[in-house]
This record gives sequence, C-alpha cells and structure tokens, in this order.
Amino acid sequence: MGELDDLRSLVADLQRRLAVLEIREACQSTFHQYLYLMDVGYADELVREVFTTDAVLDVVNFPPGSGKDL
Repeated sequence: MGELDDLRSLVADLQRRLAVLEIREACQSTFHQYLYLMDVGYADELVREVFTTDAVLDVVNFPPGSGKDL
C-alpha cells in the first residue's frame, strides 16, 4: 500500500469516527434538553422541541400504583 493509499484510509477512518462523535453529541444534546425541560416543568416545550411528530408515548403504570397503562 502506498503513502497515498494510507492517507486515504486514514481520512476515511477519521470521517467515520467524526460521524460517530456527531451522532453521539446530538443524542446527548437532545437528552440534556429533555432533562432540563422535565426539571423546569415545561411540558409543552418538551413535546414541541424534543419529540418528533410521529413519536409514540407509552406510559406504564400510570397513574402511579394503578397498574394501568396508557
């Protein structure tokens, strides 16, 4: 393998690693936004900013202790 091939391989590997880091950061950012909005009680903003329009919410054992699921 030549020097140019080594460089291409290195760039491809770095691109893959960067993509993983970008995905991880996006997930962490969304999770932190979710936690913040839950903590401060902004339910409307939570639904509008964190969840997508096709999200499905399954609530287990709600109201608490009832054994009912929504």
